[in-house]
Amino acid sequence: MSDAILAGMPGYPAVGAPEIDDEHAAFESMLRRLCATAEQKDAQAAANVLGALLVRAAGHFASEERLMLQIRYVHMARHTAAHRQFLAQARTIHNDLCNGGLEPAVSAWIAGAPRWFNAHVEVEDLALGEALIAARAGR
Repeated sequence: MSDAILAGMPGYPAVGAPEIDDEHAAFESMLRRLCATAEQKDAQAAANVLGALLVRAAGHFASEERLMLQIRYVHMARHTAAHRQFLAQARTIHNDLCNGGLEPAVSAWIAGAPRWFNAHVEVEDLALGEALIAARAGR
């Protein structure tokens, strides 16, 4: 992505749970690095960043899922399924990237990852944040 496109990447709304918001900021930073390495056609660097992103995402998703269990979150199955789907796709793309470089399908997935994350935050994580705030307030 060009600098202009990177600058136009969506900012992610705060969900109101600091432990989630802090992770989202780190995740966004990694997505920016991933997009930048892909734009620079640096397949090795992109593979390294995506590998690190996979580790971070798996840890973050596990943390969110623990929070969902603690509050008996009503939409946990749907939210967890979105996590599993992202991780499966990201692992496939990482494998393709490591073995075939920045092929068009890999580059397209990387370019779309920030949009996926934004949609995930807006659809899944904002609702989770509201549920966490309510649970913590005793509602």
